[in-house]
Amino acid sequence: MDRQGWAVFIGTMKGKNHFYKQLEKAKATPGWHYMELKGSESGILSDEDLTELRSQLTEAQYQQEIECNPEAAVMGSYYADLISVLERNERMGHFPHNPDEMVHVSADLGFTDSTAFWFWQVDEEGPILIDYYENDSQPLEHYFEMLNGKGYDYADIWLPHDAKAKTLQTGRSTIEQFRKQGLPCKPVPKLAIQHGIDAGRLILPTCRFDRERCSGGIEALRAYRRQFNEKTQQYANTPLHDWSSNGSDAFRYFALVTDDSKALAAVKDNAPPVLKAPEYTLDKLFADNERSNWRKKIIRI
Repeated sequence: MDRQGWAVFIGTMKGKNHFYKQLEKAKATPGWHYMELKGSESGILSDEDLTELRSQLTEAQYQQEIECNPEAAVMGSYYADLISVLERNERMGHFPHNPDEMVHVSADLGFTDSTAFWFWQVDEEGPILIDYYENDSQPLEHYFEMLNGKGYDYADIWLPHDAKAKTLQTGRSTIEQFRKQGLPCKPVPKLAIQHGIDAGRLILPTCRFDRERCSGGIEALRAYRRQFNEKTQQYANTPLHDWSSNGSDAFRYFALVTDDSKALAAVKDNAPPVLKAPEYTLDKLFADNERSNWRKKIIRI
């Protein structure tokens, strides 16, 4: 740093966030010093203190706050608990691309925000997330080159429903521009965000992930969480928009469209019923009105 200055970063990891990345950099960079004080190893807190803390915190909170565990589920997260189960069940490992099978893709598109792509295949055991890509501030041509450079045989590429809208700059929709490149694009059904999140939680236990190629997307899913209201000290029913949103939105689209999932049907089954206007005839309205005025008639008599 300028003038031989120095800086100290002290904090608690909430998943593999920016602080976690700083810690990993300190471990790998000569001249940096790092210290990790886990409650079970540091000796700062007595066994009685640790037992008391454990009784007051959830296991995820304890692992995060006391044991400095970046794998612990972040409070308010949508998927972190399910990802931990996948890891324990060895459903995250080496699951490479099968060249004999076609590849499906779901994407969340942005320009100032990131654009994220999930790539998956399906076998008799369920979906396999084989690849993930994310970038920002890039034109569509960059993503055309990326998709063509993968060497995959694409069955379909699912884009957000608003990709059907035509832009003023080109006079064509995003889907039309993808199709012009020979890419088989389709729009994702327009459903509420919460319905997509529910679908994601439903399908996650059936998924397998290639840990190395999907590492960025996995961490986005792990960090994706609800907004927290500091005044009311409550979590909202809407997701926090941060770095994890784009990868998680693309995963939400995957959950809604993958052929192996019953998620879309389940979401529709759980959707609130459509309210229909009551069917009235003029005679029925008159009859109802007569019945409602019986008390007035008695008073007049």
